Amino acid sequence: MKIKIAETAEKHGVRSAYALQKALNISPTIAARLWKGEFAKIGVNTLEKLCEHFQCQTNDLLEYPLTQKSSDTQKGNLTRTRQKKVEI
Repeated sequence: MKIKIAETAEKHGVRSAYALQKALNISPTIAARLWKGEFAKIGVNTLEKLCEHFQCQTNDLLEYPLTQKSSDTQKGNLTRTRQKKVEI
């Protein structure tokens, strides 16, 4: 999974974990983990705050790429691959 929270925040003028903390009114620890992408799970309320503040969709913050395997292509099935282990 690719975490794009910092990338999205920077596009909207939020340039640090501290600025993210102030913008969303969240704890410094949560802001730092979100900024670095170092979390095992993220709450729906936190995702909602991020999406509302940045006027974006969850896929702007988190990306889960899908790839096709040759054997699955014939069947029309998609197979998921992980880039980074993250529970959401």
